[in-house]
Amino acid sequence: MPLERRGSMVLDTESQLQMIHGQVDDLESTLLKAADIGQLTDLVTKFDDIEIQLDDTAQRFVSKSTLAHQSTIRSLEISRVELSSALNHSRDLKKIMESANELSYSITEKVRLLDNEKSLIKSVKDYVDNVKTLKSELARAHDAIEREDWLIASKSISIMKNLPDGLITDPYTEFKVPSSTLSDFPEELLTRWIDKLEIKFTDAFNEAAKNRNVEKLTYYFQLFPLIGKSELGLKCYSNFVCGIISEQSKSIIQNAHNRVSKPEFFAQLLFRLYQTISAIVNQHSKIIKSYYGSEAVSVVLKVIQMECDLQSNLIYETYIESKQVDDILNEIRQYSYPVLIDELYKSVDKDDESGIEEETEETSVDLVEVSQITDELSAMLNHWSMYCRFFVVIWNEYSSSNIKENQLIFPSPLILSSFGIKIQDKVISQFDSACTYIIRRSLEKACTIESLTSLTPFLADSLKFLSMVYRKPETSTSSLLYNSKPEEPPISSLADDIIMVLNTIIMELLATGELAVIKNMVSNIKRILLNDFINIIKQRIKTTALNSRSSFFTKESIEKIHQSLNPPVDKYTESNAASRSSTPVALNVSASDIATTGAMFMRSINAAINYTMAGEGSGDSSFYLIGDDSKIKQHVLYLNTLCIMSTYLTKMAESCLKSFRNNSLMLIDDQELSTCRKSANEYKIEPEIIVPTDDSMRSKVKRLIFSIPEGFKESSSLLIDENVEILFSTVLKSRVLSLIQNALRDTYSMIVEEGEYFLVETDKTTNNNTTSLVDNSKIVSFIQNWNSLIIPYVTNVEESIFERVLLLINTFAATIIEDKLWKLENKVSPSGVTKLEQEMNTIISEFTKFDYSLRQNYTRCSQIVMIAELEEDEEIAALEDPESGIEWKLSSNERVRARKLRTND
Repeated sequence: MPLERRGSMVLDTESQLQMIHGQVDDLESTLLKAADIGQLTDLVTKFDDIEIQLDDTAQRFVSKSTLAHQSTIRSLEISRVELSSALNHSRDLKKIMESANELSYSITEKVRLLDNEKSLIKSVKDYVDNVKTLKSELARAHDAIEREDWLIASKSISIMKNLPDGLITDPYTEFKVPSSTLSDFPEELLTRWIDKLEIKFTDAFNEAAKNRNVEKLTYYFQLFPLIGKSELGLKCYSNFVCGIISEQSKSIIQNAHNRVSKPEFFAQLLFRLYQTISAIVNQHSKIIKSYYGSEAVSVVLKVIQMECDLQSNLIYETYIESKQVDDILNEIRQYSYPVLIDELYKSVDKDDESGIEEETEETSVDLVEVSQITDELSAMLNHWSMYCRFFVVIWNEYSSSNIKENQLIFPSPLILSSFGIKIQDKVISQFDSACTYIIRRSLEKACTIESLTSLTPFLADSLKFLSMVYRKPETSTSSLLYNSKPEEPPISSLADDIIMVLNTIIMELLATGELAVIKNMVSNIKRILLNDFINIIKQRIKTTALNSRSSFFTKESIEKIHQSLNPPVDKYTESNAASRSSTPVALNVSASDIATTGAMFMRSINAAINYTMAGEGSGDSSFYLIGDDSKIKQHVLYLNTLCIMSTYLTKMAESCLKSFRNNSLMLIDDQELSTCRKSANEYKIEPEIIVPTDDSMRSKVKRLIFSIPEGFKESSSLLIDENVEILFSTVLKSRVLSLIQNALRDTYSMIVEEGEYFLVETDKTTNNNTTSLVDNSKIVSFIQNWNSLIIPYVTNVEESIFERVLLLINTFAATIIEDKLWKLENKVSPSGVTKLEQEMNTIISEFTKFDYSLRQNYTRCSQIVMIAELEEDEEIAALEDPESGIEWKLSSNERVRARKLRTND
């Protein structure tokens, strides 16, 4: 029966059973509910009907299943008959395959016998052919030698040498090959001919080399490997190439002795030597490869490198001797740097400085002379580095070393190079000594010729802004405020002088291509900057002993600025109006501005600096102009110098590294190179180094160079922080305190009538209250006096230093304002708290107008006033809810205390 039909039958039966099962469930439910005999009788009848139905269903299912089973049996019987037929066919095929297998064994055996026969025949044939070849080549070689046709003779000898081993000395060969013309044994003939041709080719090659006959050189060069004398050919060729290099080098050096050498002349000689070698190698390497194979190029390169070392050492020693470099360097090492010592360890009077300079000039080596040494040595090392890259590329091109793709081998000829070893042992230390001397001696000279940037233009900017603020206090936060910050703040010339020297030195040391040079000089530069430069600045800052009267403005400085803004009238005519308008170019002030400024100058500015100079706002203005401006100016100038020097060093590092990335020098790890040379000497091996990638070495150099500004910034920041703290505590702290004390009132018991605030005061004798209009001049004076105090710092101080000053001022001001607020307990009326908030916010806005983030210092103050301003205790309770979003800086006790600021009225 088909599966589809059988499945259908099963499904029909299952559906009927499910239906009957449902009827039985219904009857069971009815049975449980039956209440009399009639209902039970009906149930019995229904059970009988269901039983009959089940019997019929089972009968049908059994009948259908029996028919399906019988049908399946018949199908299996038919399949068995078919399978027995297939089995008979397979037995027949097996017999056929067994017969075929026996036949294949027989055929294979016969083929094997035929292959053996063929192999034996081929061996005999090859032997006979080789004997014939030997005999014919002997005859051809003999004839060619008689005719002096060396190429044919060499080719015949090459063919004979490549015949199977033992053939020439085989008894049959020795019997069959000799003839009446060539009666000697083949081995004797071949040996005699090779010895003869070896001498002939060597003499002919040397003669051609002597005459520079390139055609004959190439002709004889190709013959050596044909007669089995490749090593001799390479030796002759190497001697020829080295001879060319030696002759050209000697010619160059001899010509150099006959004329005055220019700067970097010997470095150019070295460059021309390497240029000659590279041209020869490029020209001859392909010839060597074509006749001797790629490995032969390495053999010649080793010999060439030995000659290169010899000539490089000769040029270097000639330079050292002719320029007396060792004597100069000895003088350098003995120099004691007296000016630096005086700067660092004792105070030198101005009258004594000239004497020290004269003494120094007599005993020190001229900087120009030393600079020529560093230039020459840097150029020599640069040319050596470029030559090493060329050598490495050529070596790896013809080398069969098993290295990874895109990797290069720094070969043993360069590792064991005598000139390379001399660079490591001697040249690098000479370069270090000369460069270090240049930097330190330049710093000495910079100290003796130091000049400080004039602050007059910067202070003129301050006064211009202050005159505007005194006319209109609300302009204290105008756009001109932020434009007052200088792009280049005033500094000492020390920074400019030393950075130019450092830039030149770093460019030179990067050009050397020697990692050891870079490491050593970076260390030296950092030491000079940290031990000499920073300590010199430190010593000079110490001499600027600030005091409470230190100020940027004095009567003399005001007059200088006034003169710069208002030149004498007789110097100006209608014909030179352009000159008048351009006088204060740095200030961008028009003629009308000058007139206005001049008219108000002494009135507004004298008032503006009154507070700054004396800390009070009354009295004779001339008294306030008596102070000390030189110390604070120098103090700020040297702090600016430290910051700007840090910026200069960073920009210098970026600029030098940009140039370094564009060169094609090869840098090798100096420590690995030293270790490799030491191992080679100890174990007598030919070492190799895997050349590091350009990216990895550039990253290493970048880290080294940037360690200079990073180290300087770290050390100078400590000195800056220390002296900014001194500046604040000595000059600014007391003035900021007075500013706040004068700006915030002792009581805020006020009422408001018709939009005006009136101060309520109680007469203790009569106990009566009197009112007076609140004078807003206090807060106006605060704005004017605060700007008088801070604006000179805006225009004269480097931005990062100014940020430090602001941080100290605002940290201190926040503490003073908070103390002032706590002293207002029971002195603030409901109306007065609004006035208190306004004036406090004005003060905070002025203090933080340069940096809004500093407002976070006043969070406690703001929260005190906010609580005092609340009308009901319930409002405070609502604010204390965590969901209110307020991050309280005040403790719960302090919040209770803040409520007590309000009067009980």
